[in-house]
Amino acid sequence: MRRILLGSILFLYAISAETYWVRYGWEIFTNAGDGRSLALGNTLTAAGGGAIAPLFNPAHDPGQSSHGLTYAHQSRFAGLINSDLGAFSLSNSLRWPIGIIILHEGISNIADTRDILLDFGEDGQPGTGDSGEGDGILNDGERLDESKITSFKHRQVALMATKNWTMGNLKFGVGVKGLHHSLGESLGSGIGLNVGMLINSWKGGSIGFTLSDVTSSWIVWDNGSIEASAPQAAIGISQMIAFSKFPVSVGVFADALVDPSGMTPEDDFQILDKAGVDLRWGLETVVKEKISVRLGRNRSKAYTAGLGLDWEQFSIDYAFQTAPGGSALGISHYISFSVRPDWIMEKAKSIL
Repeated sequence: MRRILLGSILFLYAISAETYWVRYGWEIFTNAGDGRSLALGNTLTAAGGGAIAPLFNPAHDPGQSSHGLTYAHQSRFAGLINSDLGAFSLSNSLRWPIGIIILHEGISNIADTRDILLDFGEDGQPGTGDSGEGDGILNDGERLDESKITSFKHRQVALMATKNWTMGNLKFGVGVKGLHHSLGESLGSGIGLNVGMLINSWKGGSIGFTLSDVTSSWIVWDNGSIEASAPQAAIGISQMIAFSKFPVSVGVFADALVDPSGMTPEDDFQILDKAGVDLRWGLETVVKEKISVRLGRNRSKAYTAGLGLDWEQFSIDYAFQTAPGGSALGISHYISFSVRPDWIMEKAKSIL
């Protein structure tokens, strides 16, 4: 009875609050990644690898790689945005893998110019009631008071937990995600759900499908407003090619991301005159299973590249991204480390 009452209260609150449909409320998840995934344009809907893989498709196994603990740092747009990621896998009593991904993103020193307009009208004197006074527009005779410029911060903290199941050549996965915003003095929190599927139907190849924000993920702000995000779909394909005579393998990946909330001029193409489609791709060459060279293009139309070094106990991956198409935001840099948790425990025991 208590659950029914609580659910009714939440439902009534939701329908009575002012709701806005937005495109970018959950971008911390779509922009996140480690050095490998970001160098490949985050084109991993059909290709996994490591504890971070369920971020792109919850059907991926978070324990697929022996390096089960990953930390990644991003410095995007010439240092304007800094992000951190931690990913690892757990197992319950049934030995089903559970993936945990923790995200943090911050922007500091955002200029607040809301109160710097001296809106006194054309005569430049307050309280005279002349033309332009109090209209919120910079008119002739008015000026900006730069001494009133202040700054604020934007912080986001997010968590995603995933679980997958295997049925023959099919894998299914579910990811539950939570998000907390701190924008100046404003606070907002939300929850969402992703689902995914993988099909391994031929040698070295697979097809992946994800549906993000299945239940129209919401962010509830402390002023009572709600930001809702419509579901988005991604369809991917991957192919791994190994050469028997050479210690080299090549991976080719491609994704199509479908946004049914409407078309934009930046879409690669549109379908049904209602939905926009963005394409991303990645190419990875691995030599002796130790050195990886990567290229890609992400959904922002930015080109990416990177290098990976893999040892038995840990790996290091680096990536950089050009400025998104049509912008001058600068180059972004990414670095990540992955390590075997049991190796860390062994080292800790030897020290202690």
